[in-house]
Amino acid sequence: MARTPQEVFEAHGSALNAGDVPRVLEDFTEDAVLVTADGVFEGRTQIGQWYTAALDALPEVQFTFTSKAFGGDALLLNWTASSPKGRINDGVDTFVFADGKIRLQTVSFHPEPA
Repeated sequence: MARTPQEVFEAHGSALNAGDVPRVLEDFTEDAVLVTADGVFEGRTQIGQWYTAALDALPEVQFTFTSKAFGGDALLLNWTASSPKGRINDGVDTFVFADGKIRLQTVSFHPEPA
């Protein structure tokens, strides 16, 4: 039985807070798409490169998920992040889930230096 969107996101959030990109990528379908203001990243390899760069920019980052609204196979997420190098106060993501994985993610945020 496939994981629910809530279960997928729980694993995803845990992997993010651990800074574990390989675990983060396990939650994406092989052909997943990540849409950001910097461009579109297709497939786990490109998505992994984006996550690696994002986490490297804010080492030891801790995410706080301030609101989650699940609707069917979709999630609207608001979040903040804190790192010794800076913080994010305005994170917004959307997720679309399929077959127990993330099929599509959009992300928007503006980092502020420490």
